[in-house]
Amino acid sequence: MRNLICGLLLLFLSGCSNSFLELYPKTTLNEGNFYQTEVEYILLANGCYVPIRDYEKNFHWVLAELISDNASFQNNTKTGEASKGVIDQFIFTSDNVAYSNFWNLSYNGITRCNKLLSELDRTGVNWSKLSYKDRCTGEALFLRALYYFNLVRQFGGVPLVLTPLTSQEAVSIKRSTEEQVYASIISDLKLAATRFASAKDVEEVGRANETAALALLGKVYLTRLNFTEAEVVLKSVITAGKYSLQPNYADLFNPASKDYKETIFAIQYSENSVDLASRFIFWFAPNTSGGEVTKRPNISVVGAGWNQPTQDLLNAFEAGDKRKDVSIGFWKGIDWDSQIRSIPYCAKYKPPISAPTTGAATTCPFFVTRMCC
Repeated sequence: MRNLICGLLLLFLSGCSNSFLELYPKTTLNEGNFYQTEVEYILLANGCYVPIRDYEKNFHWVLAELISDNASFQNNTKTGEASKGVIDQFIFTSDNVAYSNFWNLSYNGITRCNKLLSELDRTGVNWSKLSYKDRCTGEALFLRALYYFNLVRQFGGVPLVLTPLTSQEAVSIKRSTEEQVYASIISDLKLAATRFASAKDVEEVGRANETAALALLGKVYLTRLNFTEAEVVLKSVITAGKYSLQPNYADLFNPASKDYKETIFAIQYSENSVDLASRFIFWFAPNTSGGEVTKRPNISVVGAGWNQPTQDLLNAFEAGDKRKDVSIGFWKGIDWDSQIRSIPYCAKYKPPISAPTTGAATTCPFFVTRMCC
């Protein structure tokens, strides 16, 4: 028996080689041999946009707009306030999914950007045009800056991760100061603008570009009250002449006519896919309006009534301002307390045109020529 065991052991050891721990043969696609052509890098760049698409439609408006003086929510005796309403009332708890999901999606996006940046200088890549490499670099830098800009305005100083981390490294990383985060954002945007400037021949509608990087940089400077630098950067955006105001403000939010004239950078949603659609109109319509606002009576809006314009916002519009009727609608009907009222709601995000689901094709503009947006 002992001889048999020894024989099996010798047979096992004789089959070992230096490649024993090689998990994948070279004919198998894996992370180690995937990034070799510009197509693969473009796919990786596309993935950097995905988390921001997801949190803009579900969480960021709750944290950034609902909590502001511009918006509140319609009382609802049927569904309660859930995670959104308590935020509007400045009640913060560690288990609120709006904050945790926003945080997790933000760092998911940052991780994707860091991965792209770490792979771009790999040797032996077949680039048909080096401008594609510059574009991918610009996208990763721009999106990382945007993720951090949204994070720092919500949480102040946050962990500043600029390279891919191992699980052990991630555990030990400390929180950076607010100043350090903003310095990284500004540095990323300046470098992104430079890379985008070298990639003008491969610009594509819908992707970030040099103007988007400069517009965000100007917004960052305004946020930091650095008005001198903001003026210089934003003037360069205006004088570039690439974007201009739409003659009709309503066209900016028309799902039937995508705007590429005034919108500098936006997350756009499609009504033809549940994953790619937004539900803004189904959340923002008065929760007692049935299908009168959404034009979809088969879709329940009992849990709606969010992002309701406040009287403070209504009073901010001057008489004759044509933007008011586009931005804010009024539905007259029974309110939560059985009283008939004219209830305001966010009207910029239009009902679906032909979607068979609860999704709508809307545009969520980040930087538009019209500063009021």
